[in-house]
Amino acid sequence: MGPNGAGKSTLGYTLMGNPKYHVTGGEILFQGKDITDEAADKRAKEGIFLSFQNPVEVPGITLARFIREGYFTRHLARERVAYKARRDALAASLRAAFAPDELTLTGLHTGLHLLARLKNAPPDAALHAAAKAQGVALSLLSDYDLTGGEQDFSGTFVLGYGSLSETSFPEAGETLRKVCTAAREASVTV
Repeated sequence: MGPNGAGKSTLGYTLMGNPKYHVTGGEILFQGKDITDEAADKRAKEGIFLSFQNPVEVPGITLARFIREGYFTRHLARERVAYKARRDALAASLRAAFAPDELTLTGLHTGLHLLARLKNAPPDAALHAAAKAQGVALSLLSDYDLTGGEQDFSGTFVLGYGSLSETSFPEAGETLRKVCTAAREASVTV
C-alpha cells in the first residue's frame, strides 16, 4: 500500500519479470531461489503472478447505487465474518499443534495474513528446506525484509488464510509443526 507514484506497480512488474523493467542491483529471491534472470512464464509456473483488484460486476447496478443502497456495506460485513472464521480456525489449529509459549501469533486483526513467530527457531534456510521436502509452500517474514537485516524476522511465518479452503485448517497447525520439527532436526550439529 502507498500513495500514487510510490512504486507499487513498478515493484510488481519487476517481481513478475516484465521485460520493460530491469533489476539494476540486488537479486529477487523466491522461496530461497534466485529468480532475477528468469522469464515471466517461469516465474508464473513457480507461483508468482500479478493481478490487479477489479470489483465484481453486478449487472444493472452502478457503483454509485451499489454503495448508496448499502450493497457494498453488506458485502463487506459478510466477508469480514467469513474471513474472521477462517482466521480463528487457523489460529485454533496452530494453538492446538504448538505449546503455548512456542509460537506467538500477531496480526490477528489485520488483513488476510497473520504472523507466527517460532520460539528458538531453526535457521530460516532449514525451515525452507524442510517445507520443500514435505511439499509445503512456506513464506517467512525474512523473505520480504527490505531493511537489510536491521530487524530479526527469523522464524516468523507469514500465514495467509484468505484463499485456503476451510477443510485445510484443521491440519494446518500440525503440518507447520512437522515442518518445524524436521527443520530443527536437520539443523542440529554434532
